[in-house]
Amino acid sequence: MNEAYAVLERWGQAFNTGDADAVASLYAPGATIWGTLAQYLTTSPADIRTYFFEAGRSRLRVELGPHVLSRFPGPAPSLPVISNLRARRTDRNFPQGTVLS
Repeated sequence: MNEAYAVLERWGQAFNTGDADAVASLYAPGATIWGTLAQYLTTSPADIRTYFFEAGRSRLRVELGPHVLSRFPGPAPSLPVISNLRARRTDRNFPQGTVLS
């Protein structure tokens, strides 16, 4: 289980440094994401990379806080499901639960 969280930490570090290639490389080839800043589903590796490139330009940062790791029955997702990230811009802080658009 610690291995899954280590991947999530790598994801956060890559996201916070704006390394879109590193973030995108952590997703399975057939992954689909609906990012916080997205208006639509992102379904191809190239689009996932572009999404995280643009997210990096927004200067958003993620902060991993207290967590609980749970096993999923059957096939597990490539990355843990993230349901409670705190996002902030480098020039402003957003309260937890703020919807960014």
